[in-house]
Amino acid sequence: MGQKVETGKKSLFLLSVLLLSVSIIPIIIVGGDNGSHQVAVGIYPGDKSIWEYEADLSVGFNHILQFQGIRQLDYTRIAVFLDMGYNVILNVEFRDDFASLYNVTTGMYDAYLVDLCNSIKADGRTIWIRTLHEFNGDWYNWGVLYPGNRKEDFVPAWRHVVQLFRDQGAPVKFQLNYNTRNGKDDPTPFSAFWPGDDWVDMTVITNYNRAGTDKWHPDTAWREFKDSFTYPYNQIIPLTTKPIGVAETSSTSHGGDKAQWIINTFNSIVSDFPRVSQVTWFMRNKVVDGKSWDWDLNTPEDKDSFRRGMDLVAGGGSLFGDSFNSNYFSEWDGVYKTPGEWCGRTSARVHEWNYSAKFTSNGSPGYEWAYCYRNILSGGWLSARCYVYVSKSGIGANSERMAFIILRAGSSNVLFAGWRMTGGQVKWYLSTRDGTGYRTVYSQSATSLNRWYGMTVEWILGASGGAVLKIDGVEACRTVSDTTSFGGVTQARFGLAEVYNCNPSTMYVDCCALSSR
Repeated sequence: MGQKVETGKKSLFLLSVLLLSVSIIPIIIVGGDNGSHQVAVGIYPGDKSIWEYEADLSVGFNHILQFQGIRQLDYTRIAVFLDMGYNVILNVEFRDDFASLYNVTTGMYDAYLVDLCNSIKADGRTIWIRTLHEFNGDWYNWGVLYPGNRKEDFVPAWRHVVQLFRDQGAPVKFQLNYNTRNGKDDPTPFSAFWPGDDWVDMTVITNYNRAGTDKWHPDTAWREFKDSFTYPYNQIIPLTTKPIGVAETSSTSHGGDKAQWIINTFNSIVSDFPRVSQVTWFMRNKVVDGKSWDWDLNTPEDKDSFRRGMDLVAGGGSLFGDSFNSNYFSEWDGVYKTPGEWCGRTSARVHEWNYSAKFTSNGSPGYEWAYCYRNILSGGWLSARCYVYVSKSGIGANSERMAFIILRAGSSNVLFAGWRMTGGQVKWYLSTRDGTGYRTVYSQSATSLNRWYGMTVEWILGASGGAVLKIDGVEACRTVSDTTSFGGVTQARFGLAEVYNCNPSTMYVDCCALSSR
């Protein structure tokens, strides 16, 4: 197929330097052993800057949450964080004496929203909009239980705001924010407020441990994250297949061990809630009616638990993460493609944020390649994760295949994972090196075009090593192989990492991540 083309090669020495530094580039933090899945972690930094938290904790955050009043919307406050590589969630608050769901629906605030739309559109970068947050309560004037509002007023107000942004052509995505329970212990199911899947890009849930905080929660007992999050999570699951997130979370220190609560929460997000793909921690202390709402990380024990929690969701050691929001594969060690193949960054089809990577093959006989790669130094266990979307598959006969992830140890390919035809059906396949040969296994179900899949491979070094392939967090197939002679993985390839005997094909990759332990 001709000579390979490489760009942007970096030395392996740089990797060890980067791992010791604090990055302000958004990273995708990924899940651990149980129900492994990708989770983007960000914060509302309160009275300190986000980079102060990163420096203090030696971590990197994916996003920042901002609150702005409807009459004080200022896009420059957003752009400064986009310029530094963070993703931004903007919480637009309709706070004034006249705000109500009816007034939102009838356009009282449209002029302010149109100005914001124009600024976002002129910039061209995608942000999240979260508005009418915790609408199922009675504490904000846009709440369905607030005096003057009706429950049936919410959906028209929500759709009005979404439609306005769409009509203006602003590149935004919308987060629908439920509180963990309705205000006033109202029994209305969450489904009654659901505006429809076409009107929501992500559903997020506010979930705090409010033990001993204020006059509105005088008898609130200490509650673990799992105990309070399970109820709203289970209500959302049947409503949508789109991502779910934690809108805001933290704990007080009143009546329990806050440091332990923090580590338990990270562990629960990984193990118990596989649909959660984004978490935002609220890092601001408050005093309300003489009661301390100490949400921040206030003690060395709190900070240590948070660091360990970030390490926990990173599978024991995050090596790399990229959502393709930087310039042309600049976070990667290089690109490999054969003549006739193509790869590049695109905004036409993305799973998260602004960009994904697109890979195409021209359908020449034999082998073709178009992928980006990252050189790594892993131990005896490596997890490689990404989202993949195939819009055109050239697989037409048994044994024809496309590998979306390849792992290498030195000069040997030790793992292939992707699509392959067997028995007349295109299925997920996993192939791992075993001595001088390979062990290949297939998923039970066939694959589908034109949808995003969450794809995870876990490679294990050892006499009874091998690999596991998980699709959307569920095990699809596994191998048992003797991998002792190869050592740790030294390179990971994503994209059309290998195409064999296929007609022209097109696929997209987003949110790539590598972790080891």
